Amino acid sequence: MDLPQTPSMSASTLHRLLEQSEQRVVVLVTSMKHPISKAPEPEPSMYIPHAHWFDFEKVFCKHDGFPHTMPDLDSFSIEASKLGLKHNDIIVVYDNIGIYSSARVWGMLKAMGHRAVYVLDGGLPAWLKAGYETVQATAASLPASLYEAQSTSFFVNTHAVFKALTDEKCKIVDARSEGRFLGKEPEPRKGLRSGHMPGAINIPFQHVLTSNQTLKDKSALKALFQDNGMVPDDSLIFTCGSGVTACILALAAEEAGFSSIHVYDGSWSQWGADDSLPIET
Repeated sequence: MDLPQTPSMSASTLHRLLEQSEQRVVVLVTSMKHPISKAPEPEPSMYIPHAHWFDFEKVFCKHDGFPHTMPDLDSFSIEASKLGLKHNDIIVVYDNIGIYSSARVWGMLKAMGHRAVYVLDGGLPAWLKAGYETVQATAASLPASLYEAQSTSFFVNTHAVFKALTDEKCKIVDARSEGRFLGKEPEPRKGLRSGHMPGAINIPFQHVLTSNQTLKDKSALKALFQDNGMVPDDSLIFTCGSGVTACILALAAEEAGFSSIHVYDGSWSQWGADDSLPIET
């Protein structure tokens, strides 16, 4: 069956793929601690059949003092091989909120060169609403593979963001709340300045989601980005507190038809901690 031409996938499409696809479909489930309260997402008591756990907080990450930053190619390849991933897999990622941490894993796999990777639109709640089967545990481990990650420009570093400040065709888009963006609310992480990168645009990540935690439709997303001064040939760099909700905006931008999409991996956890970097409030 034909795959979606968008980065999100409906529960009904995933259900058909699991039943009919001749190509291997790998379902990944993920979650994270709340970046502010540090409380974990509620542990799911049920899972989509054949789901495998993807831990981007402790396993697929660089332990460099910043939260969630991307591991290097070799480290990612080693862990992906242990997980049993293959380059020709159709990978669908979900979380138990709707669209939250799943977007981060989608971005990580895109950054490592995986082509057929999708976010389950609405996550586990959408699957349950559709009445599909669930199981009580994640699936047995896949056989180990040889996964060789290939670097792309999806994630960018501080130097690239600093350079983009003076590039008229590049827009920096911040997914944090308006209060944090404007410097009216303190940053939840200690030692960080308040404010935003000069010239950045603020689109809190909730603005691209419906009340059911699914992506808004394509026309609404296109209008949202257009109303904030973005056109299709712009290069977009998304940022947030630690690089997670920025991936939700990146997902929405690809859904809306943008092609030059990047995420600042260190985000405000890195920029806000460096007094040599400029900020606005």
